[in-house]
Amino acid sequence: MWLEWPAARRYQPQMLETKAVRVQTKAATKPSFGDTLAQVWSGVVGPKPSYHKSYALLVGIGKYRHLSPLSSPEMDVTKMAGYLSAQGFDEVVALTDESVTAKTLEFPQKYFTAKIQADDRFIFYYSGHGVSGVRGTVATGYLPLVDEERGKNDHSIPMNDLVKWMSGLSAKHLLIILDSCFSGLAVQGLEMKSDTPYDLKADPEALSRLSRQPSRYLLMAGNERQESFGDKRWNGSLFTEQVLKGLQTAPDADMHRDRIITMRELYAWLPEAVSREAQKVHRELTPLLKDLSPNGVSEGDFVFVR
Repeated sequence: MWLEWPAARRYQPQMLETKAVRVQTKAATKPSFGDTLAQVWSGVVGPKPSYHKSYALLVGIGKYRHLSPLSSPEMDVTKMAGYLSAQGFDEVVALTDESVTAKTLEFPQKYFTAKIQADDRFIFYYSGHGVSGVRGTVATGYLPLVDEERGKNDHSIPMNDLVKWMSGLSAKHLLIILDSCFSGLAVQGLEMKSDTPYDLKADPEALSRLSRQPSRYLLMAGNERQESFGDKRWNGSLFTEQVLKGLQTAPDADMHRDRIITMRELYAWLPEAVSREAQKVHRELTPLLKDLSPNGVSEGDFVFVR
């Protein structure tokens, strides 16, 4: 199960790397994400965006003790960690395979709960099995840990419990990415529409507002019935590969050609791109984006830079 922890706990200034936990921290001489964004931002808006630190917790499980193995998660986590480090994230913590038990997850959960401050940004990313079940009378999605047994969920994280904990973090901007089967079961409610976002070049005040106001988003690989999948043609998961392609190289994902990509901008491009790739192997996959803000409408956005 996923445990909730009080925010007021003591924590180390930096998480130490162990056999179970990989940690990438920004070199002192390397620009932070905020510095890089400020350079691009100045050409569009002017004032420096109000971000402080950027953190990420990445979890990938492919080598299960009792469930069928997956080849994609370790590659997915490696690619995601490389991308976020290149973006200038201050700390990227990764747990994979046999490291991902309830016990090993406790420390990074407590650590980030206490460390994240009001002006920080946080990404949680998961790649691995997802299963569907019933909790009470409600259809529920579960993320099995490495020691889960087939047909059980005693060693699994309910997706909605995970989302609940993340939503309670004090970060100004939060992004949860679930690359698993049945990830659409993570929360109830309607997904956001993948409409063309507003033109930030034509409305620089809107772009500035995105950095000042909070945002909470959940990006899921597919709906409540669909299975995520991978192959060597995508060097891992199809969904994760397309997310990173949209953030890094796909011309149409940067709609306004300003090198700034918001989640709403990415999502206007992503579903069709993923669906098109899935059809090449006669499969269906439809990414969903849900707004986790209390009123269902984030005034800010999670921003990346090319």
